[in-house]
Amino acid sequence: MSKKITLQNNPGIPSWALTDLVRIARQFHCHISLHDDEIRIDGKKLLEVIALLRRPDLRRVEVGLRGHDEEEAYRSIRESDMGRFIAPDS
Repeated sequence: MSKKITLQNNPGIPSWALTDLVRIARQFHCHISLHDDEIRIDGKKLLEVIALLRRPDLRRVEVGLRGHDEEEAYRSIRESDMGRFIAPDS
């Protein structure tokens, strides 16, 4: 089983939101990946997330969760301050 969340914001996703996602992601054992239209990264690796944040047009990021505690991770992300960036269809 796997879960998916789409984060979006116009004019762009703020850096604090994705770095906060790393903090949350590290609390769980499930695999958490982030990807936009071009690259896929490990959501638990801060340096990879920083590289993603350097993209000037980052308005939408898909968060994929897969593993035995994905439901708990999904809930934690939705209930965090990042909840305001979750697309309605997620």
